[in-house]
Amino acid sequence: MYNDNRNSQTLEYIHGMLEQLGGLARRQECDLLAYLIEMAAIEAGELARQERADPPVARVSGAGGKK
Repeated sequence: MYNDNRNSQTLEYIHGMLEQLGGLARRQECDLLAYLIEMAAIEAGELARQERADPPVARVSGAGGKK
């Protein structure tokens, strides 16, 4: 449980940092860099939302894995 919440919080932190970096890049007129950072921010935000909605289930070692 704790780890699931921590993953979500980490992704939210990354999302916030990327939004700030995107703003800096935009103000410096680094349009391509700003665009790429903004896309990464959107992805981080989406991953954070998915993590909160459906945290990963603990995997059992060897179940369904390669032999």
